Amino acid sequence: MRFTIAILLSLLASTAFAGEVTEADALAWINQIQGKWTTKMTVGEKVLEGKFTLRKVKGAATGIGRFSDSDGSTTSNGAEIGGWQADRKVCQINGYVSNGDWYELKYTKLSADGGTGTITGMVAGKSYSNANFEIKVTDKNHIVWRLDGKTEDSQPLKASSEWTRETE
Repeated sequence: MRFTIAILLSLLASTAFAGEVTEADALAWINQIQGKWTTKMTVGEKVLEGKFTLRKVKGAATGIGRFSDSDGSTTSNGAEIGGWQADRKVCQINGYVSNGDWYELKYTKLSADGGTGTITGMVAGKSYSNANFEIKVTDKNHIVWRLDGKTEDSQPLKASSEWTRETE
């Protein structure tokens, strides 16, 4: 059940233009979340604890993240890359997990304080598409995100995560 959206650049809602993300928005978000984080993700009734590290690519509105998480018996590792796409006016994150799960997150609103968008992927072997995603900074050292959607077989899919900063 790993798709710790490492959740990455996990961008949040706030002050972006209606349906348009700028390079400055993406850069502000990446600068805000770069560093090392402890994560606690809930998918259904399953709780996964892990680590997430995001590093900014020098000279670009792009970040590269690595994560691992565990439910106490199984550990998954993954990576993601995300950044601003100038021609599409969107910040997109693609993540891949060692257990075969994956995700594609597109932020439609984004700022240094958070963002909203849609996410498509597979978690715990179940595919989902166009789920709603929201992430926000609650303070300099804490981030929360929520995913709300349905699997391809129309089952509800809800996930959330809390991040605590270890280092910048």
